[in-house]
Amino acid sequence: MDMLSEPEKAYIAGLFDGEGTLGYYYKPSTGYHQVQLAIYSSDIRVIHWVRDKIGHGSITPHKGKYTKFTNWSWDLSNKSGVVNFLMTIKPYLIVKLDQACLLLSHLDAEQKKNHGKRRRLTQPVILDRQKVVTELKKLKTVEYCVH
Repeated sequence: MDMLSEPEKAYIAGLFDGEGTLGYYYKPSTGYHQVQLAIYSSDIRVIHWVRDKIGHGSITPHKGKYTKFTNWSWDLSNKSGVVNFLMTIKPYLIVKLDQACLLLSHLDAEQKKNHGKRRRLTQPVILDRQKVVTELKKLKTVEYCVH
């Protein structure tokens, strides 16, 4: 990602603002939360371009029930990759800036407290993570986003 030009960073931020998602999800199978982001497009060339420019992530096809067309997503769930991606495009984000800042702030605080390591989580850490999940959901609502 260090090789991205400023226009490329801005373009990817625009794609992410308009066609992307950012989440922090609890995984019952592991007992931990996982960060995940994606950019969606019906044009596979856009998804491959993003994947090539970022250098990692996966590409997933999505076949809708009510459409004959396949949509595609570029997905990223590696925590350090997500942080690096968000830090790279953050200066250009508009719509998802609040979401990105909330998640980055939380992940930074956890890293400083060393809660990012896989170990038994304390109740305060679990409650803090649940609070972030709730706040992200609020930030995704249309009513909240209108300024």
